Amino acid sequence: MAVLWIFAFKSIQMKKHYYSAILTAAVSLLAVTTSGDAQAQGCVAIRSMTGEVASGNNLLMKGDMQVGFGYRFFHSYKHFRGPHEESYRVGEGTDVRNDVNAFDLLYTYGITDRWNATLDIPYTFNWRSSKYEHGNAPNGVDVRRSTNSHGIGDIRLQFDRWMIDPNSSDANGNFSLGAGIKLPTGNFAYQDTFYYRGDEGENILKEVDQSIQLGDGGWGFSLQSQGFAKLESDIFFAYYSIYYLFTPGDTLSWEKRVDKIDAANEPAVNYSISDQFLVRGGVTYTPTSWSGSAINLGFRFEGIPVEDVFGETNGRRRPGKVFSVDPGVTYVTGNHIFSLNVPVALYRNRTQSVQDIERQQIDPGPSGDPRWGDAAFSDYTIFFNYGFRIFGKSHGDHNMM
Repeated sequence: MAVLWIFAFKSIQMKKHYYSAILTAAVSLLAVTTSGDAQAQGCVAIRSMTGEVASGNNLLMKGDMQVGFGYRFFHSYKHFRGPHEESYRVGEGTDVRNDVNAFDLLYTYGITDRWNATLDIPYTFNWRSSKYEHGNAPNGVDVRRSTNSHGIGDIRLQFDRWMIDPNSSDANGNFSLGAGIKLPTGNFAYQDTFYYRGDEGENILKEVDQSIQLGDGGWGFSLQSQGFAKLESDIFFAYYSIYYLFTPGDTLSWEKRVDKIDAANEPAVNYSISDQFLVRGGVTYTPTSWSGSAINLGFRFEGIPVEDVFGETNGRRRPGKVFSVDPGVTYVTGNHIFSLNVPVALYRNRTQSVQDIERQQIDPGPSGDPRWGDAAFSDYTIFFNYGFRIFGKSHGDHNMM
């Protein structure tokens, strides 16, 4: 996060020991990276990005390490078609509700003073409640039922390089460039019980919705950059973070069931493997009266694009984007780093997918009613991150603050 960078930067400027600096910098970095993976939320299936913190807490010297975990939670239930909310869905009880509790185990190693590597292993617990995915009960009542998934997600490995020497005492900031790889380790065909959906009204076992699958089924590679710059009086800093996940694969290798309630969906037997993006920026304040603390306020823009940068864009996907105001706090004490961010959505848009557009060309539908799928979004997301710094043997001072 930018906060970590900032603390490190300030310590360097004050000619303090570089390690005091670095774990201060961890705070500034935390401000940039705490709310991460690549996350529109809900039915827009963006995989866990709590591990974004890994690429931010990386102002490490050679031989240093940082271990930690990230946590993300959201509850989605508000349906959008385009930028317009379909508020009646909640009132009539037809809304789809997703709860996601995502954890990331993070390990970062300082290869040199400027290069570092990060391993991110996610584990998620997902819950989804709906009526339309299940049949009527034997008494004819349309009841709400739930499906669940849990397990390891898609593991990520990334490398970052600081472009300005972190030991420089006359720099007014720093920025890093990085690249990573995403492995298809998460189950992309997780199954659970769907009630009363068999040919004779029995319960059946089948694949859960894409939004709560543990992985997307494809390999991916990412490019990212983050940085910070001093604004004034060594207490205000600007920060940014940019992340894009490229997924050259087209669709999953398993055939998803055809949705029985909408014959127009029959061509979409596979889910699309989707790119993801995230942009963050803002200002961090490091009060002199509260050593080791930082307060940041910024924006967060994330989502799934309509089309991928590389490869084809077939299959079924729910593209969408979310713009949020992103407040957060970070605290560093000893070798421990804590951060909390709670981005609140200001703008949500379930954009028209390639499949929507193709369906509209075949059957335009009623005038003024384009073929346009919907998706559920959350009002806010909670990100909490913890990191612990382990310094190399060559350094005598093992305390950040």
